[in-house]
Amino acid sequence: YELCYRDGEGTVQQISSYQVAEGTKFSAFHKSNAERDAASAASSLGSTLKKELVDGVGRVPFYDENGQPWNDDFVHPGDNADLTHVTESGDGSKAYAVRVFVEFVEGRFAYVSTPDELVSAIALQNNIVLMCDIDFGGEKFGGFADAATRRFGGKKDFSGNAEQIYLDGKGFAIKNFTLSYSAANANLVSDDVFNSSLIVSLFGIADNIKVSDVSFTGVSIDLSADNSRIGSIYVAPLAVQATNCVFERVNFSGTYHCTKLPSGFSDSNLFVDGSAAIHLGTGTTNTVTDVTVTLTVTE
Repeated sequence: YELCYRDGEGTVQQISSYQVAEGTKFSAFHKSNAERDAASAASSLGSTLKKELVDGVGRVPFYDENGQPWNDDFVHPGDNADLTHVTESGDGSKAYAVRVFVEFVEGRFAYVSTPDELVSAIALQNNIVLMCDIDFGGEKFGGFADAATRRFGGKKDFSGNAEQIYLDGKGFAIKNFTLSYSAANANLVSDDVFNSSLIVSLFGIADNIKVSDVSFTGVSIDLSADNSRIGSIYVAPLAVQATNCVFERVNFSGTYHCTKLPSGFSDSNLFVDGSAAIHLGTGTTNTVTDVTVTLTVTE
């Protein structure tokens, strides 16, 4: 079997080949190797290996020469194969190849269909495309901002230029989770704006990100902060602050409850924004279009 793809001009390009005996199927073993080889080829081309959702799991689809989904019952016909795909070795032996195709999508990103895949893609600072709703089933989700710095984005390419990170929800939702955070000293933000601040937010301090076509629903935020070193607390569903960011066609709905504040903490240093995409204003470097944020305060 020859693993192939068609380039932008429609020309068949071979990725790898797998020697089999006549009558052999393109089995799960071959598919596993093919996924690995195709993903490597896609990466070298600055592309992503196409995935589809099958039984709730993202899988790589394979196709035949005519672009039809691969028939798993197909067996290699040996020397009865299409003779246009014959290679001859120096000793006179011949290999009769059947082509199996994958598809590449321009750009590098991670397809995600489960909470674990989403969390892993965030940790790797991957661009992310949702394949379905991501349901946390009431479990905790730390959001996108780094746990220590409370920042998301700020990625640089090899030349030191800003590189955008995007989340393309494709109209799906990330839902039913409690937004987790840490009020420990190591997780407080201390800079010219946020001095010893606790930031509770999905994207926190965002830098050069694009978030589009996604909903965050069934979100629970329980503020419980027992650390006397906390100077200020910012609760903002999407972002507290943003630079060069785009939020478009985004919906957020959730509830907020305050369980505990540090002893002696002044309420004037607690900022809860239940309606804005970016708490400290959108600014001239950000674009906010068709965004709805609803954070309901509960007793």
